[in-house]
Amino acid sequence: MEHSVFKKINIWLRHRAYLPETMSGFALIETLVAITVLVAGLTGPLSFTAQSIAAAQEVKQQVTAFFLMVEGAEHVRQTRDSNMLALAPWLSGLEACFSGVCDIDVSLDSVIDCPGGACAPLFFEEATGRYGHGSGSGWTQTQFTRTISVTETEPDREAKVLVTVEWFHRDSPRSITAEADLFNWQQ
Repeated sequence: MEHSVFKKINIWLRHRAYLPETMSGFALIETLVAITVLVAGLTGPLSFTAQSIAAAQEVKQQVTAFFLMVEGAEHVRQTRDSNMLALAPWLSGLEACFSGVCDIDVSLDSVIDCPGGACAPLFFEEATGRYGHGSGSGWTQTQFTRTISVTETEPDREAKVLVTVEWFHRDSPRSITAEADLFNWQQ
């Protein structure tokens, strides 16, 4: 008799698909809730990752701009020192920076005049990792522009150097500026 009871239960379960009528949509609801919880759990970390990547890109641009700014100031200082050692006028070669603004192409060791106060964007050479105003193959235009101005505050004694690097991050303008005083140490 026990055998026939189990047989009837087995047949009943097969016909009812193992679920009573009141629980027929329960598996679908469980699945939808599980997917919702999974998506909610992944949204936070993915959002954090996207923000971290954007922040890292901005920091990379700031570091590049900082080094371009320092490079400009150091090249002006190096020009002054070279002039002193060659017994030339102490700011010789920087005349374009007096009347307005200029830029310096360190790779060519030259001063570039910026007519109208607007300097051209710097280019980057992938093979050497240099920034400059090069052209031709291997040079790609960047979003960085550097302007340098030199003002003699005391004739033949002291000059003020102002170096500004500008760029855009997410269509928002950014800039970094340094100011340095140069002295004619032979006076």
